[in-house]
Amino acid sequence: MTDRTHRTRNLGIAGALALVAALLTMLYGSRAQGKTTVVASKEAPVLVATKDLPIGTSLPGALASGAVAVRRVPAETLALGAVGSAAQLRGKVVVQPIFAHEQLTLRRLGTSGEQGIRTVLKGALRAIAVPGDARQLLAGTLEQGDHVDVVVNDRTSQPPKTRVALRDLIVLDAPAGEAAGSDGTMQATLQLTDRQVQVLWWAVKNGDWSLVLRPASKAVVTATAPTRERDVLAGS
Repeated sequence: MTDRTHRTRNLGIAGALALVAALLTMLYGSRAQGKTTVVASKEAPVLVATKDLPIGTSLPGALASGAVAVRRVPAETLALGAVGSAAQLRGKVVVQPIFAHEQLTLRRLGTSGEQGIRTVLKGALRAIAVPGDARQLLAGTLEQGDHVDVVVNDRTSQPPKTRVALRDLIVLDAPAGEAAGSDGTMQATLQLTDRQVQVLWWAVKNGDWSLVLRPASKAVVTATAPTRERDVLAGS
């Protein structure tokens, strides 16, 4: 057999092997593509407030007017106890303020037969009317449903120190200027736990204090320690 014949045969074999390799590659790619699946993020329906809903709002009425609407959101973003169907609103009213774009949750709903502040008091929750002057109670600014902190200046410690003693309390009833006493005293009603009641009442009786308005959601906390005279003089 001549060299030329050998070369021709070898080239033929190499070509055949290359063709087989190409076919196998195409077959593997086709199968892999057929098995590829796109994992979509699971979504779930939830009822969302399209505007602020004060205490006492009829939820069937809010749904009919568009103040509550159904939205589909990623399942992992559902709030605890989120309301997912209109059927759950039958005979229900708002018993804790719900703000625009918030998901409706069962703990903020009550029956239409429930009335007044008692609708929000469950478990460890309490309500207390806090006396103070217009400055302390943010009179003219504070509204029902607002969230507040309580800042206290402790005069009993030496040296005195100031800190935010309570955070994220809900205002059940805001102070009204016309209801002020002859000495200018008025009151605000706050929702808090029984433990927080003790802290608040100690502050009212033993220190200088004031309510501080905070965002209803996504508030950031930066005051993590008490402030003393040296901190004030050092500035920030």
